[in-house]
Amino acid sequence: MIQINKNKLSIAAILLGSLALSAPAHAALSWKFTDLNDPNGANGTYAFGINDNGDVVGYYLDSNYYTNGFTYNGNTFTDLNNPNGGSAYVRGINNNGDVVGFYQDSNGLDYGFTYNGTTFTILNDPNSAYGTYAFGINDNGDVVGYSIDSRYNYNSFIYNGNTFTHLNDPNGVNGTYAYGINDNGDVVGYYYDSNYNSNGFTYNGTTFTTLDDPNSAYGTYAYGINNNGDVVGYYTDSNGLDQGFIYNGTTFTTLGDPNSAYDTYAQGINNNGDVVGYYYDSNYNSNGFIATSPLASTNVPFEFSPEQGFMLGIPLFIGLRYLKKKRA
Repeated sequence: MIQINKNKLSIAAILLGSLALSAPAHAALSWKFTDLNDPNGANGTYAFGINDNGDVVGYYLDSNYYTNGFTYNGNTFTDLNNPNGGSAYVRGINNNGDVVGFYQDSNGLDYGFTYNGTTFTILNDPNSAYGTYAFGINDNGDVVGYSIDSRYNYNSFIYNGNTFTHLNDPNGVNGTYAYGINDNGDVVGYYYDSNYNSNGFTYNGTTFTTLDDPNSAYGTYAYGINNNGDVVGYYTDSNGLDQGFIYNGTTFTTLGDPNSAYDTYAQGINNNGDVVGYYYDSNYNSNGFIATSPLASTNVPFEFSPEQGFMLGIPLFIGLRYLKKKRA
């Protein structure tokens, strides 16, 4: 028969009780959503990319519904519009501050661009007949996006500063759309299969892997990936609502802005796990957001703060005094 030392059991109970009082309530942690709305965005703000410094890019619709690109450095919104044409759709930013997106010229043709803080450089896939669109850029300067050829086929590409290389998922018989790339060269996006169903994908340089959220009823769309391999995007549920998600390689977690009445779209993620995107409120206004991950606090070793140590010490001191008195 196992003999249980009641004194040790009492001490253990005291310690467990103390830990319950003083330990952080990790189960209660959740994503923190913060609205990010350009003051000039009278008709909506859309956030698409974020780097490790917290710089955000996107675009807004002004009072005339004209599209204007922006950068946001944590305090200030700054307009960013391509001098070569009209509306600028700013979509991605890397840790060097290089920005990518696309714009429409006076003839209605769409061109990709990069911007290094001083100079806009036009990106035009040589196979493009009806538009080139740039969406993501990594710290190596590699750009991903897609172009439309003369037969109206959508072809994804990686551009390394010199060469456009096409990147088409073998299952994407009705189009492949690349949106995000990390420093390892991993690419994410989505494709339309033979039934015109949308499926997310990842590409590691050699292999395409389909990425479908298990809660998806009408399609999964992947938009951003960080150096840890975390992927963000959105899926359409059985009610026809679009829900943001983050995928960490094993688990899909839904990201729904608490202020959203209709849809939430997760678009970009940095290496700190911060996510940007936009949602539609009850008036169907679009609002940009930054979502701060709770995972950082759960990935660190368990530590006591001074206050928690003090809280632990009180019941432990009382318990030990009680046991000492009882033995006397």
